[in-house]
Amino acid sequence: MKKLLTKLCLILVLIAPLNIANAALMRNVVQSCAFGAGIMATVTYMGLAPEINTGVLAIPASEIILTNAAAGCVIGAVGATAATVVGWFYDAIF
Repeated sequence: MKKLLTKLCLILVLIAPLNIANAALMRNVVQSCAFGAGIMATVTYMGLAPEINTGVLAIPASEIILTNAAAGCVIGAVGATAATVVGWFYDAIF
């Protein structure tokens, strides 16, 4: 669990934009990260529910769910960052 959190924090630091002071961007990134993680964790749990109940999984379900939640967080954060940067370019052009 500690390794996963360390990797997640490292990923978030690496994708953080150069303009850290922009509170709106950081709010969007955090909200998108939480939303993506929640959706991925929920969908993964629902997909694994039969295997969890019968106990046929070869690896712990928590590892699968947490890994997919972290992936959802990263996807959401990258998407929010990309959308905000495109908005900045649009504002700069027009």
